[in-house]
Amino acid sequence: MSTINNGTWRFIQKWSDSSHYSFNATLINGTLTINDGEFFGTYTALDGANPGQIAIAIADFTNRTITSYVGNYQGNLMGGQMVGAPDNGSATPKGVWTAFHISILEINEGSYGIEV
Repeated sequence: MSTINNGTWRFIQKWSDSSHYSFNATLINGTLTINDGEFFGTYTALDGANPGQIAIAIADFTNRTITSYVGNYQGNLMGGQMVGAPDNGSATPKGVWTAFHISILEINEGSYGIEV
């Protein structure tokens, strides 16, 4: 049985036009935070399967785009397919992504903060 790991993940994207991009994101209980520009993200993980399944949506407010990620996760690895939704009417970009867990954040249920 897989359970999504809270903490920082390194994402690597490969788009169909051969461009690629990588970034770090912190996943904590359904919220995804990226400290690289004006981004906001959310995710839903379907625990209990082996591997688990995950759906991620990231909004890029600077470029006015949304990218949707779907895939599987197990332990400290996840990956799948992605599709972008630009607001300029251009072709919808598609690609693949992978991510690996690079740090663990422990959530202290008795407080409002995060212990590292």
